[in-house]
Amino acid sequence: MRKILLILIIYFLIICTSCKDNKEIHEISFVSSIGIDYKIDTNEYEVILYFINTINNVSVDYGLSEPELLGYTATSTSNSITNAISKIQNNSETIISLKHLETVIFTETFFNKKNVLEFYNYCKNSHSFFHAFEIFITDSKLSDIYLIENMTDSPSYYTLLTGKKTGYEYDKVLFYNFVNDILTPNYYLIYPKITVTEEYYKKNDKTFKTLSHNGYSILKEDYSLSTYNLNTIKGLKFLNDFSHYNIKINDSLHFYLKNYKISKNIKKGEIHLKINCEVQLIENINNLNNNKLTKEIKLFLINEINNCINILREDNIDILNINLLSNNKLDYQNTLINYQINLYFK
Repeated sequence: MRKILLILIIYFLIICTSCKDNKEIHEISFVSSIGIDYKIDTNEYEVILYFINTINNVSVDYGLSEPELLGYTATSTSNSITNAISKIQNNSETIISLKHLETVIFTETFFNKKNVLEFYNYCKNSHSFFHAFEIFITDSKLSDIYLIENMTDSPSYYTLLTGKKTGYEYDKVLFYNFVNDILTPNYYLIYPKITVTEEYYKKNDKTFKTLSHNGYSILKEDYSLSTYNLNTIKGLKFLNDFSHYNIKINDSLHFYLKNYKISKNIKKGEIHLKINCEVQLIENINNLNNNKLTKEIKLFLINEINNCINILREDNIDILNINLLSNNKLDYQNTLINYQINLYFK
């Protein structure tokens, strides 16, 4: 009987202790996105934390938006990323949680060896969040990126910053991809680039700022950044997987590419690209049959990819990672490309 009583006492002590340590949702502020900029003139980092607006209300001294909106921000600057985030945490009346972090957005000016390694070391040494967030590059000001007043007008803001996407026109770059990029020699990765644009919102009959995917950035061996806009180098899109993409080759042929997958391997001194994707026709004014459609779409993809690779070769970027795949046995500047493209019409 005494043993049973002792067990019950210990059980209730554990329950009471755990209840004391638990926090209500209004006591926690969940960070969904982090924006990081580097101020060259002051040698400081600007960090913006974007919070999902649950029923809680953070009180910090770094500038917040109205609580009824979808999200709000807190901003800090410091000589290190760790200190900038700690400033916000230390001045908050609630617990700031990074366990639901979805995205990190870097400005183009952030990129140099010191800054990249500082961010990597911060993440490596931090156990406060799950390292599965997406990474974006932007050519816009962080203050414009996180202009929360537009959140209720623009779904793209909310879906981007919270990672709640039903489809994507670019391959996601996660933190572990970023780690491979900076730690693996001769490895190149394509980062999606976003920018602030003006759009017309029919409901309120006004224009507003929103986010759009307008290009890609590539981190080079010296940690500098090369950036390419989709308007000038469309083929970059076809070197990575994506869920859907709207393509209009000419006035007579318009279609979607869906569930696009590309793989690369080396065979007999050549780089082999295997592409599988679905095709959903929107317009086929000339009524081309499947054989002619297949030929035209394959030719379009090959031309776009070849043009992209030639531009990047001129910039000394081995975007197909030929050196890595061949253990530096092949010259990526002159390696022949072999295509296998499988199209499935829906």
